[in-house]
Amino acid sequence: MADKLFDIGDLVYYQGFEIFEPRKRYIGVIVGCNMYAAGMLHYTVFWFDSGLTTSIYHDNIILVYEK
Repeated sequence: MADKLFDIGDLVYYQGFEIFEPRKRYIGVIVGCNMYAAGMLHYTVFWFDSGLTTSIYHDNIILVYEK
């Protein structure tokens, strides 16, 4: 598996397309990690605002804090 960028339990912000509310900072927690075809690293994130758990590409999330 490629080097993981995030660990289980890390708090992250959504950083992707602004399709719902522009400039809103969605925050979630990493609950899993998966490697898909062609080496695409995705993380399973629980989003506090919506209560949803989604699989999201690593480039679309950033850490809330510095490690």
